[in-house]
Amino acid sequence: MFIRIVMIAALALVLAPAVTVHAANKEVDRAKGAYQLAQDADARDAALAALVATEHEEAVEFIVARIAREEDDIRRNEFITALSQFSASKPVKALLKAAESVDSEGDHQLTHHQCDLLTALALSRKSDVAERGLRKLLEDQRLKPWTTLALVEAIRAADVVDPGAGRRFSTEVRALLAKKQARRLELEIVTLNVLACLKQLTPKDTPEERNATVRAIVDWQAWSHNTQPRLQDMADRVLSHLTGETCTLNDETLNFWRWWLANSPDGADQPKPQARRTATLFEQPSFGDHIVFVIDVSDSMKYDVTDEGRAAIRKKTEHLDWTRIKSKLDLARQELIHSINQLNPGKDAQDSQRPRFAIVAYSDRVFTRTNGWLIADDDGCKSGVAIAEKLEIKFTTNIHDGLAQAFEIHDGGNKAAHPDTDQGCVLSGAHTIVFLTDGYATANDDKKLVEPANILASIRRLNRFRKVVINTVGIGNYDKQLMTDLATDSGGEPTDWYFKENVDEKKGNFGPAVGR
Repeated sequence: MFIRIVMIAALALVLAPAVTVHAANKEVDRAKGAYQLAQDADARDAALAALVATEHEEAVEFIVARIAREEDDIRRNEFITALSQFSASKPVKALLKAAESVDSEGDHQLTHHQCDLLTALALSRKSDVAERGLRKLLEDQRLKPWTTLALVEAIRAADVVDPGAGRRFSTEVRALLAKKQARRLELEIVTLNVLACLKQLTPKDTPEERNATVRAIVDWQAWSHNTQPRLQDMADRVLSHLTGETCTLNDETLNFWRWWLANSPDGADQPKPQARRTATLFEQPSFGDHIVFVIDVSDSMKYDVTDEGRAAIRKKTEHLDWTRIKSKLDLARQELIHSINQLNPGKDAQDSQRPRFAIVAYSDRVFTRTNGWLIADDDGCKSGVAIAEKLEIKFTTNIHDGLAQAFEIHDGGNKAAHPDTDQGCVLSGAHTIVFLTDGYATANDDKKLVEPANILASIRRLNRFRKVVINTVGIGNYDKQLMTDLATDSGGEPTDWYFKENVDEKKGNFGPAVGR
């Protein structure tokens, strides 16, 4: 996307001198017609640059209307890039008005469109009008939660694309954690996104900025008395990233963090409270306390773990009974059973303190094996183990739909029309997804969703506001690049159980080549 910004900006600069005020309407019509007739990316770029060069409100309205109904991520990014290049007062004010008028509170799906428009404004470094407008929105305590959500994610996303573009707003984003902003933080996902945004915006090698963010998070804990595991884990991630400390953040550890602020980075040693207990699932720590396990049961999972694979993976999984493991599905099943039991905090825990988990199996079709969440108590874990024991081999590998199903699980069941913004999914959906496969995507009713780039783009959009951590597990010869991208893009980690497999046994489910 950054390359698009440079290309469209350069074209706009070349074209701008040719456009006069009197010719603007005619130039807009000409550029609109050129875009509608464009057959390739270069022609679209040229037409968008011509629209930007007019610096006219009608050009903004045309692009805003196009972006609202665009489903292709590449084209949507082209529109965002073009909108970010307007610099004159009138078109930028028109873009601000368009962003503010989106009713994301009434229709949560519109949060995506609102976020796209706000991202363009956050990328607009040439416009003082855009910067002042965004600061005003950030400071407006009356701004509703879903608009605040779109705004914060837009600033984070802009900084990812163009480092420094979002950092201009660090002070205002930190201020969102203040007690006076409590109404805007009533929706837990807003706080989650504020914390994620601060992780992106705050340079850990700039003590003043780093300490200001640490102080804002510590002060937020002091007034909110947060006990939500997902928010606690996100705060811990930000603090660990900025300070290198592994101490969890809760009411009992506030004194430690206040000490850290007073003495960092060269203060005397201070006894540190222990980090919060998190379960280790398929080698990686869980995030939050709502976990979905997504297990590949495609035909290739029936093949044996080779001697080479057993030797390598056994070193990482000494807790497993390897006398019960022959096939890749056996390995997945035994690690799943171990992980389920790891979630159980013991008999003394209250139900409210216990993690929730669900199990999804997928091949060419998706099979949700739990009805909503199971509670990680003795009975719930026993039910989960029974499900794991009964996992059966099916057919080919539908990676996208298996992963997408995990986003639909919530307190009300396993289905949601729009899991990216559905209120039930947002409030009670997955915090961590553990996604396991042994191959490459080979099946989907939508052929585009067999392509790794399209899978990644679709899941990224599903997770835009949810901030679910996806930890991936690859067994044997699998699409390592896709699994790595899915994990790192979400703040998760990939587990690599690669081993070379017998090519003669493969039936087209393992990609174009054997090996890494």
